[in-house]
Amino acid sequence: MSSTRSPTENLSALIDTVQKNCTIADARHARDMTICTFLLEMREYYRWEMEIPYGARLPKDELGDWLTARESLWDTVEEETFAPLPVSGGIDPFDADDVNRALVPYGLVYSSGLGHFRKPHFVLAELKRAEVREGVKVYVAGCEYARDLIAPPAAMRDGAIFLRMDAVRRLLWNKFEEWQWKEKDTALGRAFAHYDFERDIERGLDRMAEAESEAMILHEVGEARAEKLLGADWSSMLGQLDSKHAE
Repeated sequence: MSSTRSPTENLSALIDTVQKNCTIADARHARDMTICTFLLEMREYYRWEMEIPYGARLPKDELGDWLTARESLWDTVEEETFAPLPVSGGIDPFDADDVNRALVPYGLVYSSGLGHFRKPHFVLAELKRAEVREGVKVYVAGCEYARDLIAPPAAMRDGAIFLRMDAVRRLLWNKFEEWQWKEKDTALGRAFAHYDFERDIERGLDRMAEAESEAMILHEVGEARAEKLLGADWSSMLGQLDSKHAE
């Protein structure tokens, strides 16, 4: 009889370890952002961490206290090393393929890699579905159990596409908030009206995220095609770009 434990038996330790690595990554890179971007990202990170619904007003004093405490936490962990994940005897947090071989059969998915300005990203989430597009694995993640400050909605990592539905919803929510302060009769405004955002924000986000997620998958499939045509220099070039506009 095998004595191997399933990852779900030690899920809380796995979540804690991934979140600790996320905190270390944030400690090293979060304050590289402009102050405006930093505050906007922290605001939504607080919403995620506290499980506050979209549309609900964030408590100003509590948010300020949380931000101060989080920056103090960063000061204590900034020099720590990333911890191996408590899966299959311990796996390097950047070996997402090995991690997912252990997690995917149990309905979990993990992603890691380097984003803008070489910032490490980690996320552990519910696996909604897995499929293959043009020979490329596609993992669609749902509820996120651990994540860092920045949440890219879709990315190509080690030859696989990771689509984060929670991050797609969050992106659309941010766009909706911005639109509310601008001219209403725009293409974006008409899209929000189509999905009835102002009557039921949660249902509208679900419907629009599902529709827009396909375009994001196709974008990443295009990136995979480009890499096949252009070779390793393509990924290397992308990694060296120093701004989102350049990318």
